Amino acid sequence: MRKPTAPPCIVWFRDDLRLSDHPALHAAASTGLPVICLYVFDEMLRSPHARPLGSASRWWLAQSLRALQKRLGAGGSRLVLRKGSAARIIAEAARTTGANLVFWNEIAHAPRQTEAGEVAAALAEIGVASRSFAGDLLADPTGIRNKEGRGLRVFTPFWRRVRALGDPPKPLAAPETLRPGPDLQGAKVEDWRLEPVRPDWAGGLRDTWTPGESAGQRRLEAFLKTAVEGYVDGRDRPDRDNTQVSRRICALARFHRDRSGMPLVLPRPSTPPFRSASTSS
Repeated sequence: MRKPTAPPCIVWFRDDLRLSDHPALHAAASTGLPVICLYVFDEMLRSPHARPLGSASRWWLAQSLRALQKRLGAGGSRLVLRKGSAARIIAEAARTTGANLVFWNEIAHAPRQTEAGEVAAALAEIGVASRSFAGDLLADPTGIRNKEGRGLRVFTPFWRRVRALGDPPKPLAAPETLRPGPDLQGAKVEDWRLEPVRPDWAGGLRDTWTPGESAGQRRLEAFLKTAVEGYVDGRDRPDRDNTQVSRRICALARFHRDRSGMPLVLPRPSTPPFRSASTSS
């Protein structure tokens, strides 16, 4: 008698096109169930505050998806690409495959929070559980507010409040193994026409930018080596306060961005998280 197959779970990839430091993927892999890796490209986000991707962001997305497909393929898994409403597509994928659990990482951006709420509601209607994780912020903005409940506008009290929250969790390693889920039909990156053709203006991007998780980790390591060394050199000096250190790190970040082409943005502490722009890894 054939042993019944365990139902799969689904990981909904969003702006987190990576395997390491991915709480939702880590949780899915820890279940031991087959994992379906799904990315949904929705150009028509329903929130009135949503903005369509610009041309450069579309090009970056295409390269990031290919890089993720390559990494997943090396481990025997695959990335399923679908286009349309995330709520409809994810619920349909759960029904088709018999998945009873869907994981994803939250995005601190109002339109994306609305999108996640729609997905959770659509799954609840068909009896499928969902779990979301904090995956894009080092600290919860609700814990960094003044007495009036507003964001802090001066760096020093902001930094003190962040430090009082304690160290953020250590980054999660990429799962060593992922049980492949059932075959699910998907699109190809080329089908979405994310890259320019006539004219092909992306030559400068190809010369300076290398999207994808591995390239991002190399840029991060290079930046941290420079910034952290500068911080350590001055942290024990009584004449150097936190403001001086933060200015040095910001200056080094801008310098590294100009040298590498890395689109690094350092938001002001008072910037509300729902106004920040989300980019693919």
